[in-house]
Amino acid sequence: MGKLRLNRRFLKLVIFVSGIAVIVGLAGSSYQLWNKRDIVAERQTVLTELEGENATLKRQLQDAQSEGFVERMAREKLGLVRQGETVVVMKNEKLKVKNEEQETEENVPNWKKWWGLFF
Repeated sequence: MGKLRLNRRFLKLVIFVSGIAVIVGLAGSSYQLWNKRDIVAERQTVLTELEGENATLKRQLQDAQSEGFVERMAREKLGLVRQGETVVVMKNEKLKVKNEEQETEENVPNWKKWWGLFF
């Protein structure tokens, strides 16, 4: 009888320890799963941003493959013109004068600008 009682206590102890181990393992797995949910949400946000960027790049590629884009870039970047068109070149002197006027106007204190506005 003493041995049977000892075996039952040992069996109860083994079951109790096994139960605690299972509970701790489930708690750890649940915690890891909870953390991975945050990672998935972050990755979903990044994916959405990249899909938007991809759509923008596809539109730019489609625009770049058009004839109008090639012509516009040839005019703007390379300074090319079509045959029969006339090129007009303007001196930068007037532009420099306007820039100088703006710079001197920016150096004037605000109270003088207001004074000049009203009087």
